[in-house]
Amino acid sequence: MGKNRKISVLLFIMTAVSVIALEKNKNVLVMEMNAPEGSGKGIYNHINSKLGPHSIEAPDLYKTNHTGVYHITAVKDMKYGRVFAFHIHLKEDRDRDKTDTFQDRQRNEIKVSHKSDIRLHGLEGRTFIYEWYFKISETMKVSKKFTHLFQLKPAGSDNDRFPVLTFTGSKSGSSDIFSVRYYGDNSERKLAFIPWKSVCGEWVHASVTARYGREGFISVRIENENGKNLLSVTEKKINTWRGNSSGRAMIRPKWGIYRSILDSKNLNEKDTVYFRNFRIYRVHGVE
Repeated sequence: MGKNRKISVLLFIMTAVSVIALEKNKNVLVMEMNAPEGSGKGIYNHINSKLGPHSIEAPDLYKTNHTGVYHITAVKDMKYGRVFAFHIHLKEDRDRDKTDTFQDRQRNEIKVSHKSDIRLHGLEGRTFIYEWYFKISETMKVSKKFTHLFQLKPAGSDNDRFPVLTFTGSKSGSSDIFSVRYYGDNSERKLAFIPWKSVCGEWVHASVTARYGREGFISVRIENENGKNLLSVTEKKINTWRGNSSGRAMIRPKWGIYRSILDSKNLNEKDTVYFRNFRIYRVHGVE
């Protein structure tokens, strides 16, 4: 083989190795969802087409709950076009079909489920980036209990009762706060918090990076429309896994409104939270 030929082969190999390394370390977009045109059941069909069957936990889908009204709709935002609107009603809505078991809470959420594309499953050793925008009305109230707007929630194990991470609105003394909460095996703590009003009345961008494992990783950043940082926190070597030997364990994201109504006097009769531009990235090269 001539000298020039050897150099060409060597350059080809070096280029190939560089491309492979790049591929292994890139973020791969595995799900993107925006609000579609249309209304009613068409909105639900669109969500299921992106997240998979059984990905919606809206009160109107359960005959013992609040039927006859769609709890997730698509509306027009003057700046961003079609966006999702998640509605909750204090007196009528409850938690899925658990209306007898859980009379103290109500839920209107979407989620990754076991029926979702397996690429969306938060399995042990995997790393994901979840990004989305949300807008809370300036008039929305929170109580002394919890109002979750986002969860990283275990599923499929005997240790899946509590979430791993939440975005939560609540009262803290005389103040209303928005907090990022972490739930360990037997504990709960606020990783960071800001005034509730600082995330109300405008679109807010949220980014959550999570590596699932006994020594996992969580990083959260929340910015306003202008890119100003409102909240950021990173936790390393933190337990983000709740699996067991069942083989079905995973962590999945949940978006929407899930709240306690035990302190109902501090809540509105009806509230709406808006969401848009959901994206899920799988991070390769860090497992």
